[in-house]
Order: sequence, then structure tokens, then C-alpha cells
Amino acid sequence: MLATTRGRFVALTTPYGERGWFYEAWAHGDGWERTRVSADQCPRIDADWLADERRLIGDWQFRQE
Repeated sequence: MLATTRGRFVALTTPYGERGWFYEAWAHGDGWERTRVSADQCPRIDADWLADERRLIGDWQFRQE
């Protein structure tokens, strides 16, 4: 599809450890433009809500999301 249209491929996800296609593309792939935005950098997400989520699901899982 991209070969014939010269389209653009955008991959968006949250991490879940150092495994899988996205991790490999992020850590070792060539030719990718990488942009990282954490939840605390997003002005649309309330800091109090983030703090509540961290307490609710725990620090490890919160960092994965």
C-alpha cells in the first residue's frame, strides 16, 4: 500500500516492556522519526487525574501506560 501511494506510516502506542514490534522499531529501527510525549507533558490531561491513576493501578503499570 505505501509502495504504490508513497504514503506515510504512523505508529502510536504505549510501551509494555522491551519486547515486540514497536519496541524493536523504536529502539533499533532505522529511518524512523521518533517523538515521545508523556502524559504529564500533555496539557489536556489533568495532573490530579494522573496522580489518582498512579495510586489506583500502581507505579509499575502506570509507567507502562
